[in-house]
Amino acid sequence: MYYGSRAARLLQSLVEAYSPTFMERDAARLLVEEAWRLGYSQAYLDDAGNARLLVEPMERVEEPPRIALVSHIDTVPGWVEPASPPCVVRGRGAVDAKAPLAAMVAAASLYRPRRAVVEVVAAVGEEGPSHGAWHLLKTGWRADAVIIGEPTNTTKVAIGYRGGARLRVHCLGEPGHASSSWLYRSACSLVVEAYQAVEELSEATARGYTYTVTAMSCGSGGNVVADEATLVVDLRIPPGGSLEEALEKLGRRLPEGCWAEKPGSWLPPVAVRPGSPAARALMRGLLAEGYRAQPVLKAGTSDMNILYRVAGSIAAYGPGRSELSHTRHEEVTLAELDLAVRVYINAIRWLEDTLAKTRRSAG
Repeated sequence: MYYGSRAARLLQSLVEAYSPTFMERDAARLLVEEAWRLGYSQAYLDDAGNARLLVEPMERVEEPPRIALVSHIDTVPGWVEPASPPCVVRGRGAVDAKAPLAAMVAAASLYRPRRAVVEVVAAVGEEGPSHGAWHLLKTGWRADAVIIGEPTNTTKVAIGYRGGARLRVHCLGEPGHASSSWLYRSACSLVVEAYQAVEELSEATARGYTYTVTAMSCGSGGNVVADEATLVVDLRIPPGGSLEEALEKLGRRLPEGCWAEKPGSWLPPVAVRPGSPAARALMRGLLAEGYRAQPVLKAGTSDMNILYRVAGSIAAYGPGRSELSHTRHEEVTLAELDLAVRVYINAIRWLEDTLAKTRRSAG
């Protein structure tokens, strides 16, 4: 059966609702209203603003297992004009991550679980502080299996994400009159050296550390040699790595007079076994549609880095080319959406059967 048009209609509505981080409310309300039309058992916004959509089991079950499909409804800032040429949906968030979200909503509305609760969560804030996912964690939200909706080029399954932190590198120079600049050590010169050191540290692989300078400042613009300068560095930490090791690597390369400030918080990396239930369900879901899934480690971070604490059975999958994320060229095809809906349905079915067998064995 073909589901591309069903998911595309919802996706078109979602990309027309501009929803950068902290401005998701209109899009989330739209999703709740659509969920009622699609026959969901419950649909509401929680205290953080997450849209929560539930399908109850057809059979009466005491404490039914819970299968969660979690994507995010916020986008990075920047309006991209929505468009729908033949067989394509374009617009901000069309890839990251409203396409996975639309496919999840369609899939859960089409699949009627017999003995499990299926919940779709459209989380807020994933492109920022992930306050939607943290709210779930802090309020005791639980699931037996979690599928994260992120673009994985439609035929891949993400079994891990790097961790991340935002670092500040400070450099102190010696102030003096700009007319005799050769007598003093400029913090601007120091921060340029620091910039080069940071860039040289990055490893061009998702299995390595990446240090990316995202902002630089020095001096006041007057006739004084700059005595202070700062770099803002986006740090990515691979599975098996740590913040301490990343800081140690950076500290060894920085010029004298510069140091990295330890961040108050950071997001650890996450990786699960390809044979864990959620990952296996997605791979089997793809195999049922004629695709041999490739397990991958993603270079960025996602709400999977947070929600793995809720369920060790977790993996990510979604339609869309991930290289188009955050660009002015975000688009997804109806064929990608159709495949994703069918894969999600297959995965939910397999997880429901597996969780039921596990409970019977435990009983």
